[in-house]
Amino acid sequence: MVHHKRQATKYIAVSIILAVLTSCGAVSRKSPRDIQKMITDPDMRQDIVLVDIRSSSKYADGHIPGALHIPFRSKKFDELLYPYRETPVLILYCGRGLKTEKAAQIAEESGFTQIYILEGGLSSWKDRGLPVTSD
Repeated sequence: MVHHKRQATKYIAVSIILAVLTSCGAVSRKSPRDIQKMITDPDMRQDIVLVDIRSSSKYADGHIPGALHIPFRSKKFDELLYPYRETPVLILYCGRGLKTEKAAQIAEESGFTQIYILEGGLSSWKDRGLPVTSD
């Protein structure tokens, strides 16, 4: 019993440390409404790169208006993202928000300093009735 309590305490301590360390980085999560406000704000829009990291077929099926398509599964993801590193804000999204953590890590390693992940991905965006285009 004592061994299990010690393991649980150790697990909690490690979880807290990881949470603190990751919250200090350049990456944070934003709700669909917060992202929508950012990308529709005329004063902010020119300082934002919005990137859909899903496959080409999923991007063609529908994406957030104004989003660039840079597939995460591309072997050159970091190279394709690199030209935008001087843009102050990078917003990444995928279908449900599962792949964006790794994509954000690569973006941070490439020099991006302000990275936002769309919570819940495009699925969450659509669930809130926010605009999607297939242009």
